[in-house]
Amino acid sequence: MAPEREDFSVSGPLHLIAIDWKNVHHRRSVAASLVQGVYVLERDRQKKREGPKALASPWWEFFDFQMVGQLIDDDDSSIFGAIYKFKPPPSQRNLSTDGCPRYVIAFRADLICSEYVGYFKHKKMMVEFGVGCIERLATQLSLRGLFTGKESEPMHRIPSANLTVNLTPSWGFKQAHGINQWWRPDLYMESVRY
Repeated sequence: MAPEREDFSVSGPLHLIAIDWKNVHHRRSVAASLVQGVYVLERDRQKKREGPKALASPWWEFFDFQMVGQLIDDDDSSIFGAIYKFKPPPSQRNLSTDGCPRYVIAFRADLICSEYVGYFKHKKMMVEFGVGCIERLATQLSLRGLFTGKESEPMHRIPSANLTVNLTPSWGFKQAHGINQWWRPDLYMESVRY
C-alpha cells in the first residue's frame, strides 16, 4: 500500500475546487501539487505502479493540467521533473484564466531549484547592465530545442518564471523540504516574477 502522502484523495488540497489564478495561495498550492506529481510519478516508476495502480496523475489532472513531457536523468533513469500544459475542459474554456500559466515545468530536486534562482538573478542583472538582448537570444535558441528535441541544450534556459521561495524558519531537513508545507496559509514567502 502506498503512503498517504502519495495519494491525492487523502493528502492533496481537495478544498481548491475553483482556482483563482490571481490568489497567491491558490497558485502556490497548485504549483506544490504539480511538484508532488513529479515525486509520485518517480515513486510510480520505482514501484512499477502502472494503469489504475499509478497514483501520480490526480496531482495535475485535478487542476486541469496535462503532462506533456518527463525530465529523465541520463545516469539512473529517474524522473526529476515534468512539463505540464494547462488544458481546461471545453465547458470551462470561456471562464477567466487570467494569470494561469500555459506551461509549468516542475522539479522534485531542491538543488535544481536553487540553480534556477541563480539563473534568473543572473538574467535580471544582464538586463540591468543593458545586455539582455544576448540573454534573450540564447534563451530562444534553447527553448526551441526543449520543445522540438533537436538540440541538447541545458534545461535552465527558460524565458520567464514566477519563483517563490519559502522564507519561513523550519526545524530540520524534512520539514524544510516537505511538499505539504506549501499548502499552509501562514508561510512567509518571497515571490518574484522574472
